[in-house]
Amino acid sequence: MNAIMAALHLVVYYGIALGIWGLALKKSFLWFGLSGVVVGLLISLVFVVPVIAMQRTEERTKDMMFAAGSIWGNIGILIGVLGIVAWIIRVIFYG
Repeated sequence: MNAIMAALHLVVYYGIALGIWGLALKKSFLWFGLSGVVVGLLISLVFVVPVIAMQRTEERTKDMMFAAGSIWGNIGILIGVLGIVAWIIRVIFYG
């Protein structure tokens, strides 16, 4: 259950982050958001879920969830923040 929750967090982070890039590039928020969901799901399935599922104790599981969120979640948040900056620059300079 913990692995699924960590995966859902990443899916939401990347979905919103790439959706913001859709707005910044004057493209569809929905399609970019869905592609972000797919990216988040792939990252979760390849890198996060197997590591969390292999932990034997609850304490180690929570530590791995924190580590996965710190690494992959912060990357998703950074992508979203850069998208907001790109959107602001586009609005200010290119109308």
